[in-house]
Amino acid sequence: MVKKIKFSYLQGALLLIVLLTISRSQFLPLTSWILGYAIIFITAREKDPLDARAWVFCAWGILFVNYFCGILYIPPTIEFLFPISYILLVLCMFFIGYKRGTRDKAVDKADKILSTFLSFKANPKLQKLMFMLGILACIGVAFAYIELIVIRGYSLDGGLRRDEFHNDLESNDVNYKFSPLLIFGNIFLGGAFISALSTFFWGNKRNKITGIFAIASVALYSVLIAGKQGIFIGLLTVIFALVLKNYYKVKVKLPVVAKLLIIIGSVCAFSYLLDLTNSRGGNIDFGDKLNQDNVSESFAEMGGKYIPVKLQNIFLDYVGGYYGNQIGCFSERWELDNYPEKYFIRVPRLLGPFVWVERQIAKVFPLYYDIFDDNYSPAIARNQTNGYYGLATWQTTIRSGISWYGLFGQLIVVFFHGFYSRRLYEHIKKKPSFVSVHLCLLNSIALVYTIMMNFFGETCGTFALLILLILTWKEYSARREGRSFTLLQMQ
Repeated sequence: MVKKIKFSYLQGALLLIVLLTISRSQFLPLTSWILGYAIIFITAREKDPLDARAWVFCAWGILFVNYFCGILYIPPTIEFLFPISYILLVLCMFFIGYKRGTRDKAVDKADKILSTFLSFKANPKLQKLMFMLGILACIGVAFAYIELIVIRGYSLDGGLRRDEFHNDLESNDVNYKFSPLLIFGNIFLGGAFISALSTFFWGNKRNKITGIFAIASVALYSVLIAGKQGIFIGLLTVIFALVLKNYYKVKVKLPVVAKLLIIIGSVCAFSYLLDLTNSRGGNIDFGDKLNQDNVSESFAEMGGKYIPVKLQNIFLDYVGGYYGNQIGCFSERWELDNYPEKYFIRVPRLLGPFVWVERQIAKVFPLYYDIFDDNYSPAIARNQTNGYYGLATWQTTIRSGISWYGLFGQLIVVFFHGFYSRRLYEHIKKKPSFVSVHLCLLNSIALVYTIMMNFFGETCGTFALLILLILTWKEYSARREGRSFTLLQMQ
């Protein structure tokens, strides 16, 4: 029997560095891209999906491969040494924090308890909770539809609708321009993250179907503002559940209706992505993105030969759009905005990731933002068009962390994020609970999102976390008082 190749995270990272260092002179772009993804897959394929390091490695590995494999044009004027060194230092601090958070190495192989737990059926009370939260998510997207399409009359064309939404979002007094429907819709959407896993674990037939609609609600909300992030979040949630199911060998029985809904939803999502990719560029033709300036000459000809015409634009939108240019943008702004001098030491803005919470505080204390003496905001950054990329907002959450905590402070915050990610992992393996598994889901999504934007900046993400923290507090209080607070039981 041939033994499977396995890489540790360190080995996988070193192989990626070597590959991307020599790829421009030794490999064709598409070959380098495929080899990079193969290294990522081999490194992560047998890792525990509850291990936060797996999600960090995959997300940042994909980002580095997409940018440096040779598919994209990289301006020779950008200096990468210091900004990329800082990015790697931040990632190392997470892994070091995770290592330092270890109290019991034996839990890494203690899979039986969790496997049994994931096979449980929820008690009626919890099934009702999951169902109600799923219904709330559906109501939330319905509220958004009424606000944006019915009341405000936004265009049904995705590209135009996106422009209309962002113009209103960036206008003055935006909190008074949108009705409470959109605000409450986003809040209700937070229930989707707690309902979604009931499709695969714990739920009855009603929960499984509601969970699918909850995931679809997150995607549809994104469609309403002509975005893609909701589809990506929904996909991440499904991937988390499927990998968890396979790793812990949990038998999942999906109703026929649920399977049909998943197939129909997948087809609709892919069709939407194809349409939006073309309409965003001004209704460009299939394959036109191969001829744009951000694509390297060596790949333009190759991509036309080996990638189907109808997939060329969406492939380049993926590699060079959402999951590619962030490293180049961050590196360019590092010098243009002089990050080392401006952000070395900052007054820590601990609530920075939770945008909705900060907004409520600012309403009560208008001088809240003045405490931190920083004029950085997405609205201001969108007007910074100097440099090759001319896109100061798309720099990964490391840019946001620099603004919130400073260059030095971010290293400390990331260290403790890794530290408590390990503690959460050990808690799940020893004493699994409904709440801890969902906290791990949110943490995994947030870690993948570090290559793009702050996940908890989304109101729905903040409220999903808030719901789970309330349940955690109730469980902790019950335990201290000697009362029973069991969210799951075998049936």
